Amino acid sequence: MSTKDTVIQIIATELGIDPGSIAESSSLVDELGADSPHLLEIALAIEEQFGVKVSDAELAKLHTVSDIVTHVQRNIDAAARYASSAASRSG
Repeated sequence: MSTKDTVIQIIATELGIDPGSIAESSSLVDELGADSPHLLEIALAIEEQFGVKVSDAELAKLHTVSDIVTHVQRNIDAAARYASSAASRSG
């Protein structure tokens, strides 16, 4: 499952809605009806699933599904680059 699909599944689960009704461009609050507790639950589920922390400041900047996907993917990519760099230095 892709990062996008996993994020959509997390959002659908936390909001109790059909994943098919969620587009990358969907606004979490305005279109999907997420409130602050929902957003916190989504952030916790993202951390659990991907190991990517979402601070309160970052959470305030994530308005769409695409924003979350991009945030998660950037963190995954950064962790992979760091691991690759660390491995090349130790070898």
